[in-house]
Amino acid sequence: MNPTPEPGKAIGAEDDANPPTAARAGAAAPQASSPSHATAQPGWVALVGAGPGDEGLLTLRGAQLLAQADMVVASADVAARLRGQLRSGQEVADPAALSGDARAIVKAAKAGQRVVRLYPGDPFMLSPGAEVAAACAKAAVQFEVVPGVPPAAAVPAYAGIPLGSDVDGDVRFVHASEVSHVPASAGALVVLDAETGPADIAKMLIGAGWTEGTPFAVTWNGTTTAQRTVASTLGGIAADLKAAGVSPLTTDGPAVAVAGPPAAEAATLSWFETRPLFGWRVLVPRTKEQAGALSDRLRAHGAVPEEVPTITVEPPRTPQQMERAVKGLVTGRYQWIAFTSVNAVRAVREKFEEYGLDARAFAGVKVAAVGEQTGAALRAFGITPDLRPWWPRSPNWAGRPTMSRPTARSARRRRLPRCGKRSRAAASTRCCSPRRRRYATWSASRANRTRSR
Repeated sequence: MNPTPEPGKAIGAEDDANPPTAARAGAAAPQASSPSHATAQPGWVALVGAGPGDEGLLTLRGAQLLAQADMVVASADVAARLRGQLRSGQEVADPAALSGDARAIVKAAKAGQRVVRLYPGDPFMLSPGAEVAAACAKAAVQFEVVPGVPPAAAVPAYAGIPLGSDVDGDVRFVHASEVSHVPASAGALVVLDAETGPADIAKMLIGAGWTEGTPFAVTWNGTTTAQRTVASTLGGIAADLKAAGVSPLTTDGPAVAVAGPPAAEAATLSWFETRPLFGWRVLVPRTKEQAGALSDRLRAHGAVPEEVPTITVEPPRTPQQMERAVKGLVTGRYQWIAFTSVNAVRAVREKFEEYGLDARAFAGVKVAAVGEQTGAALRAFGITPDLRPWWPRSPNWAGRPTMSRPTARSARRRRLPRCGKRSRAAASTRCCSPRRRRYATWSASRANRTRSR
């Protein structure tokens, strides 16, 4: 039997087994478990605000609930920009395809599923989240509301427009259809759904008593890499939109407009659209495992990474190639071994672990590493490269890498010590060199695997 929840505790507040806030007193507390046992547990519903557009603006609480959910209900555009937060095997449903959003969610929760309903922005701010919450409360289904970052506050911040301060806090939020009834003031006016006609909104504000010189800024697709802001005045916004090539017929996406003195700060406080690579689309032709770090760095500079893996790392077609290389290493055939990538280090390390060897097999062998990441992978393996490129950080650097060269003595070819058969007694005490003993161990392990097959 499930334990009774503590008062005021929400689902997942400490771990996956914590229950959500009960819709009614005395309701059973759900226990979050694996999806295979989800039908045996009471279900719950979480109404989560997905934020204005940037995946990074999803709250930590929302990400935790998404990781626990069995079913995610979200529109196609919201699910697409949060696909990195969804785990494999989760059911994703479009609310437009459900026969009644609230009824379908309540039905799934009563069947034992953990349901997360994602809303753009905030679930209780200009959103139908209250209807689903009311349906859950009526059906005695446990639910939780996770506030999201509303576009009304996030989009102006990404455009460099401070809506107010702790001293002057006159900020009003209206829909585009209500601007004709808003009188002029000294504060900021945030107009939502302004993509229908920014020039018409400016005319209606002028008709309501606003002066033509009032600063006015419109931002499309805020908080995303497709963001675009046009700053002007109420009297000049039509001409500036035409000069920028922006019109409601050619520009897609939601827009938020700001009228008032704070809109003039967009020209000086713009920080998102002024990033060095903002708006660039950059192809990342690396493997899927290695493209993530580079893509994150590109996004930090405003670029849009397109991961197109043009190479794949596969084992050799015949294992004899790698076996001969490892045999030559342990028998002292090589004086130098050069690793040109992290993939090469990973392949050799996996083969060593398969043969029961470790970094000690590189004793007496010089190791070269091409690239900083390759050197880091070797150091994680317990090997310090003897040769690697380095780039001095002086201002008058010519831009060419230099190599740390080995000494002539270390680069001289040497022979390996041989076992001496001077006498039968000597052979019993000194059989062979440490390198040949390692080769004997490797050959024995390989022979054992062959017999086992």
